[in-house]
Amino acid sequence: MKKFLCLIVLLTVCVICESFANVSVVINPNQNYSNVINIDESTTIENNGVLNSDVYVCPRCLLYVKNTGVINSKFYLGDGAKIIQVISDSSHVNKIDFGTNYIVHLESGDAVSVAAISNVASGADKVVVRDSVLDLSDGKTDSLPPMEFYGAVKLIVSGINSTDDVLLLHNVTGNGTVFVVDAQNNPMYSRTVYYNGGDLYLKGMRETNYDEILGKDTADLIEDLKEQDPDNPLFENMDSVRDKNELNNLLSRSIYFNPDVLFDALRIVNALDITSVSDKVEGFSVAPFGILSDDFYLYGVGINLAGNITDKFNMDLGLRMARMEFKNSFNDFENTMYGANLTLNYDSDYGVFIRAMVSAYLSRLSIDKVVYNGDVINNPRAASGVMLIDLGYKVNLDDAFYIAPFIGGTSELYMLDNINKTDTRFRTGVGMGYVFDSLGIRYDYNLRVAADMKGDVGLNLQIAAMSEMDAIGGDINLSAAYVMDMLNYMATVKVKFLF
Repeated sequence: MKKFLCLIVLLTVCVICESFANVSVVINPNQNYSNVINIDESTTIENNGVLNSDVYVCPRCLLYVKNTGVINSKFYLGDGAKIIQVISDSSHVNKIDFGTNYIVHLESGDAVSVAAISNVASGADKVVVRDSVLDLSDGKTDSLPPMEFYGAVKLIVSGINSTDDVLLLHNVTGNGTVFVVDAQNNPMYSRTVYYNGGDLYLKGMRETNYDEILGKDTADLIEDLKEQDPDNPLFENMDSVRDKNELNNLLSRSIYFNPDVLFDALRIVNALDITSVSDKVEGFSVAPFGILSDDFYLYGVGINLAGNITDKFNMDLGLRMARMEFKNSFNDFENTMYGANLTLNYDSDYGVFIRAMVSAYLSRLSIDKVVYNGDVINNPRAASGVMLIDLGYKVNLDDAFYIAPFIGGTSELYMLDNINKTDTRFRTGVGMGYVFDSLGIRYDYNLRVAADMKGDVGLNLQIAAMSEMDAIGGDINLSAAYVMDMLNYMATVKVKFLF
């Protein structure tokens, strides 16, 4: 009778127990597994569902656990047995409450964050990393247990842009080869690692091989310029910038690497031309002029031929030559400029007037070579042009004084080799003048102010006098333009001859 009862108990237990030896236990998705699991030899449990079993591990056996599901099990270890949680891809990064000692094995080609590993390995004896990618950029590493590296281990860091020694990980052993990559892909630093007392440190080295960072043509030009002007703060500051954006911003302040340095200067010249556009004039004139801005000054001379085509239509054609001397902390160059302009004025019998101007300059720079967007340009030449048209209404308040509000627009073009830049703006303004005759001389005082849609403002004051008997006269023009957040000035002295 006793033997029969023992047989019944044994059969009952076998129904609810399963033993495994040298095979994998796979729990499928949507499967709820509750049978007791006896591990007789080292094996692997792959849980993709819900595991509620008690798990018994034989002495000196290794149980590997891969988990993408839920584990509610209790684990019972024989003497010398070990549990190893295996993370072979990001889906296995799940915290398991083993209720006993365990080890974490990271064997993943996917980047696994240190924050995730810190959570999974809290309570673990150690973390073994083999041929894996560990992302250190999103968490602290102080809470990690001891680590062992084997094979090729890649560490991802972010925002470490210095030459200081930076502690990456505590308590690291093993014979793995460690590679460090920057999540921000900052080419300004090369990085190596070294061990000190079991801790892993990062050593950053500032990269000064600009061939790799900027390309060979740009790097060669930098070396040439360093020889010509070693004290230029552009080169003094290059080795201290922390990333490529800072480097590009620094280089953009030099005409050698950014055409906008020249284009901005030409924009100021055009703005002052727009501000001082002439009304109806007659005769032949010679006009020396000068411009003063924050970074340059310009001096030149113009000649104009003007006259009435009809009683309502006036044309003014001019040629100019000028020299720009540009100098600031990062630039020192000269620009010889040749230009032409055509101004047309039409006055109707009803006070309506139309004013139009077309102006162009060719620029010849005193530098031999520039590199723009990686392209080498030898003996750079530039061209700029502006078109203006205004429509207004002139109100004569009395025989001498008038006021003339207007609206209009401008369109500008800047070119250097295959680089071009355009700008179109609407503007509005008002002119006023006082005209009178005294002792055979006709005087004309004119003030005009205008503002465009982008906030630039121009003001022009003209004082003109003409002796019709002697057929000679002169103008003084004083202009100011607020362009690109700076005030710029132009003065013109014109001598006119009637014919």
